[in-house]
Amino acid sequence: MAIIMTPEQLRDLLATLLEGAAGGTHDAWLRAIGPVEKLPTHLNITCNWAVHPKGTAAQKNAIARAVELVREEHPYVAP
Repeated sequence: MAIIMTPEQLRDLLATLLEGAAGGTHDAWLRAIGPVEKLPTHLNITCNWAVHPKGTAAQKNAIARAVELVREEHPYVAP
């Protein structure tokens, strides 16, 4: 059973994953990821969070792949 994380915990998890897989610093990945947005569950049944990454095309692609992996295990964030 998956743990339901807060948006900040999820953002930190994404940054840690990207730091290990793609290199760079944790802080740089946090900036590139931006905030994790909590979405209303009644409008988003399969998951309730999104990110709107910034940065280079390579960073955005890496973040998109990390989001796909993390979303499988953590589809929902806590308030």
